[in-house]
Amino acid sequence: MRNVPILSAWPKAPEDLNIEEPNTWYKGEYCHKYPYRRQATLEDILYGWKPPQKIIDAETRVLAFGSCFAEYFVKFLALHGYNRWQLPVERHSHSEENMLLALPASFENIFVIVQQFRWAFNEFTPKANLWFTKDKRLFEATEDRREKVRRSFQEGDVFVITLGLSEVWFDQIEGEPMWRTIPAHLYEEGRHICRPATVAETLGALYEFDGLADRFLPGKQFIFTLSPIPLAATFRNQSAVTANQASKAILRASLDEFIGDRKVALKSRYHYFPSYEIVFHLFDHPFLPDNRHVRPEVAGAVLSIFSDLYTDLPSEPDQIPARDSHVEFLEEQVRGLEAELEAKELVIRELDQAARERLAFITTERDGVPATRSPVELLLKRVRRLEAELEAKEFVIRELDQAARERLAVINRLSQNGESQPIPEAPASTGPEDYPGPGLAHFRSAHYEEHTSARLDHLQSLGLPLSDSRVLELGSGPGAHTGFYISRHCEVVSVDARQECLDVLVRRFPGVRTAQCDLNNTDPLRELGTFDIVHCFGVLYHLERPEALLRYMGEACSGFAVVETRVSAAQISALEVTEEDREDYTQSATGRGCHPTRQWMFDTLGRYFPFVYQTMTQPAHEEFPTDWNYLVDESPLIRAIFVASKRPLELPTLSPKLLDVQVRFGEPGGLS
Repeated sequence: MRNVPILSAWPKAPEDLNIEEPNTWYKGEYCHKYPYRRQATLEDILYGWKPPQKIIDAETRVLAFGSCFAEYFVKFLALHGYNRWQLPVERHSHSEENMLLALPASFENIFVIVQQFRWAFNEFTPKANLWFTKDKRLFEATEDRREKVRRSFQEGDVFVITLGLSEVWFDQIEGEPMWRTIPAHLYEEGRHICRPATVAETLGALYEFDGLADRFLPGKQFIFTLSPIPLAATFRNQSAVTANQASKAILRASLDEFIGDRKVALKSRYHYFPSYEIVFHLFDHPFLPDNRHVRPEVAGAVLSIFSDLYTDLPSEPDQIPARDSHVEFLEEQVRGLEAELEAKELVIRELDQAARERLAFITTERDGVPATRSPVELLLKRVRRLEAELEAKEFVIRELDQAARERLAVINRLSQNGESQPIPEAPASTGPEDYPGPGLAHFRSAHYEEHTSARLDHLQSLGLPLSDSRVLELGSGPGAHTGFYISRHCEVVSVDARQECLDVLVRRFPGVRTAQCDLNNTDPLRELGTFDIVHCFGVLYHLERPEALLRYMGEACSGFAVVETRVSAAQISALEVTEEDREDYTQSATGRGCHPTRQWMFDTLGRYFPFVYQTMTQPAHEEFPTDWNYLVDESPLIRAIFVASKRPLELPTLSPKLLDVQVRFGEPGGLS
């Protein structure tokens, strides 16, 4: 028998049960109508969102971060003499300022905001290449910075948090959000993704924030706002306009559900300030002609309303300017475009004048008439020429000194009936007897010596600080490059996979510390400590696992690394494993090597060094191409040189991006 629902009896009088002619609808406890046939007023928007009392006075310590809209609140309070507390100063990039003030727009979504609180209270430590500032600089999460941010959170009273977007970049391997997208040379497909966070994910992050506030920030007040400023761009394959609407809707729906939660409301610490609704419903044309930033009078009105609700500053009458007509709006746009056009015309005129002056200078030089130069320019040119001459003469002196020492050692041995005397620690010449066995024969070939000379001449031309440093030489072989650093008063530690090579090196340079190690596994090298310079020439492509060595270099290097390697001509990020002759000591010790592409080198170095460069020039040798546009995978052996650094290197010899065309060292434009 089928179940039949049991209906309860009608509780009211029979005459009230009139389905054909109902007289009204049930409207619940609250029923607030949307403005109909009229424009919205401020009261329409603020209803239900006014705080029960003012929470900001002249002594209140306020932190505001999130979208760039948050900066308006900080500047407004400072303008009125409020928020006078001093946050712990922080050095980052080019300024000294607290991270929360200097980088407020880095925290545009709730996920990275929660991440900052987790970091501040020791619940999270970022791995490499996760946080980048807008100028593409890696932000290092040091313990000193963590302590300063934690103190700022603990000392603050009111937090104004402006959420800007729900499209979030994630590092899928680390399982963490990123401040923004990543520099192009560090991007890894499948690892770095941008996607819109769902309402459920956003709401979950808000509840996680609430849990952190319970544990670490009791008694604090939080004002959430939604930024009216649109997305600059979407990383999805759709209109930026529709993506922006979806992003704002996700954030607004999440905030509405979170703040409306009865348990959250009972804590009496969360507020919502409807800046988004104020901008879009009280103004016909809220944005400047750039269609991105709000007009000054709009921002001023929003801040006045904020002040009236949350601060004890006197109320300002006429907070909302009169609505402008469409004609007035168009006239304002025309005025803005005219001013922009005038500014651009001025720039064009200045560029044209500069070009004419440069052309006149070039023409004068070409015709043999010296162009006028300032005394400072002439002196600088003379200083550079004298420095180059001095360096060349010092090199000759060192070579002559070494030759004299070697001859003296020979004389001493002969005069003492063959009793050996130590040769000073300086580059020494070599003969066949220094390279016993067939495996070492290639090191004394004319081709190898020519190749070595070209690479070291080029290295010297880069302008890097190569003297008086602690140097780690990886893949040293019998020491063809070791003397380059010894002659520059460096402490050198040489590493090679073959003891036969190191034995020759020690005979040539008795004072050099050596370590035998298969560079596919660098664990034994960690006891060597840190180095100012890591020299890695001609060894990386002889490894099966080159990234392991690059990772170790990032750990061991406190200054910069210079890497020269064979590369593949392919224009993608890839690594091909190859077979090699292990009997030839210039080849892989395991019999397996690799051919990385230039892009792979750039990307992988970027995981372990914040600054990566390619040299503007190539050594004067046929294995170093200068035009990468027309190479194919079947090209003969080709090489490239990279510099990876822990600090920015502002040198004209280095490029922060891969180059399609380079210049041959020693040729015109090659900085010889």
